[in-house]
Amino acid sequence: MAQRIMVTGCNGYVGCILCRELITRGFEVVGLDNRLFPSNFDVPGYSYESEGVEYRIKDIRDLTEADFEGIDILVHLAGLSNDPIGEINDRVTRKINVYATVEMVSLAKRAGVKKLVFSSSCSVYGFSPMESPTFFDELSPKNPVSTYAESKLVCEGALRNLVDANFQVYMLRNATVYGPSPRMRFDLLINAMVASSFFHKNITFYSSPLVKRPLININDLCRTFIHFIENDMESDTYNIGRTLDNYSISDIAVLVCRAFYERQGVDIALRYKIDDADPRSYLVSFAKLQPHIEGVITHDVYESIGDLIDLFTQNFSQEDTEIFLQKTSFYSIQHLLRRIEIGEIDNEFRVIG
Repeated sequence: MAQRIMVTGCNGYVGCILCRELITRGFEVVGLDNRLFPSNFDVPGYSYESEGVEYRIKDIRDLTEADFEGIDILVHLAGLSNDPIGEINDRVTRKINVYATVEMVSLAKRAGVKKLVFSSSCSVYGFSPMESPTFFDELSPKNPVSTYAESKLVCEGALRNLVDANFQVYMLRNATVYGPSPRMRFDLLINAMVASSFFHKNITFYSSPLVKRPLININDLCRTFIHFIENDMESDTYNIGRTLDNYSISDIAVLVCRAFYERQGVDIALRYKIDDADPRSYLVSFAKLQPHIEGVITHDVYESIGDLIDLFTQNFSQEDTEIFLQKTSFYSIQHLLRRIEIGEIDNEFRVIG
C-alpha cells in the first residue's frame, strides 16, 4: 500500500514541483496550502495543481489532530519563506514559522505520523567575512541576520526535541533555490538575474558582488526531499546542496551574461545600487549529505541558466515586459503587501473571505 504524504505549502514555489514528483513516484499526496500566492507562470508543463493530489485549502494555524488521520509522512514547506518577508512583521513571522509549526508537528506526531521532513535554510549561517575561505557545516556557529533565519534556527531546536524511536525528524537546510515553477519567483538570485536580463537587458547589484551563496536547482531539491522520504536516515540536520555550487554574486552574473551572449548575441549591462540591506554571505559544506545522495543532485548551474533562458525565449517576448512588471506575485514581499493593501489578507497574513 502506498504511503500517504502531507505536503504543507503545496502550491508554493517548491511545493508545486514536489507534489508532481511525489505523484509520479506512486505516493498518495495530500496537499495543504492557504493560497497566499497564485499560479503565475503560464508555461506548458508547469501546472499549479497536479492530478492525483488531494488539495486542502487551510492555514497551518488552524489544523487539528484529525487533519493528520491516515498520514504517514509530513513534509513541511509552508511558512513565511524568505528573509525580506520576515521583516514585514517579525511577530507574525515567529508565530507562523515557529509556534504554529511546532504545534502542527506535535499534532501530527500524536496522530501517528512517523516522519517529518522540515524545510529549513542555509540562511541560519548568516554572515562570514567575504574574504573568509571558511565553509559552514552543520555544526558551525550560527549567525542568523534576519527574523526568517532566526525563526528557522529556533524551530529546528524545538523540533529536535520531538525525535524518538517512533518519530523521525529531518531538518534540511536548503541552499538558495533557482529554476522554473508554476508559482514562479523572481526574488530568488538566479531567477531574478535571468528575468532582469531577458526583459531589461541588465543586472542590478543591490549588495556587494563579492557576497557568496550556495545554490541548488529546484528539481534537485525536490529529489533530495524525496530521498529523505523514501529512506530511513539518522534524525538530524543536513545542509542541502553541493559544495561545488558555492558562488559569489559576481560569478553568477558572469554566467548569466555569458549564457545570454552565447544564445542571443546580447550584451547584458551591469548596474550598481548597493544598499547592503541584505548582509548575508556564506560558503557552505555539504560533505555530510554527499555519501547519501549520489546521483540525486545533478544539475549544472551554467546549463540550468541556459535552460531558463531558453524557456523564457520560447514562451515570452519583449511585449510581455509590462505584464511581468505589473505581476506582484513574482515578488513575494510586494505581493503580500499588495494583498494587505486591498484587503485580501489581514495583518496576520490570513486570507480574508
